[in-house]
Amino acid sequence: MGWLLFAWSIRSTTHTLLIGERFSSFCFLANRENAVPDGWDWQHFLKSAPLYIAYAFGKSDAKERWGSENYFNAEMGGRSLRFTGNIIYGSPVDTPTKSIQHVEALERVASNESNVEEMQQQVGGIEAWKKLVLGLEQSQRFL
Repeated sequence: MGWLLFAWSIRSTTHTLLIGERFSSFCFLANRENAVPDGWDWQHFLKSAPLYIAYAFGKSDAKERWGSENYFNAEMGGRSLRFTGNIIYGSPVDTPTKSIQHVEALERVASNESNVEEMQQQVGGIEAWKKLVLGLEQSQRFL
């Protein structure tokens, strides 16, 4: 069952579908680009994700949580959120232009093809994604 079919089957809101599609493509691209550490626990990550992805996360939120960003950390062997986002999406995160791989991932997630299940298996498994959708639905009640 593809992402949309599953989400609609539990009567998800349009907002939840949009968040889920975008987050699913992000996770798929992050995994494909090896932007997560070895041994990353996707199931744990997906379990806690609804608390964070149901709401916009701005630059001020990132500064409050992790301090100010030094984009040049990457050149010195470190990472910044912006640099990591650029790697994951294949294009600058602060421009509206999407890379080819980003567009393809979004289309693949929204396509309802069986390969969506394959994508979800690679990043936590189908049951973890079902729990994510249910968690998002619960988070949406308080918007």
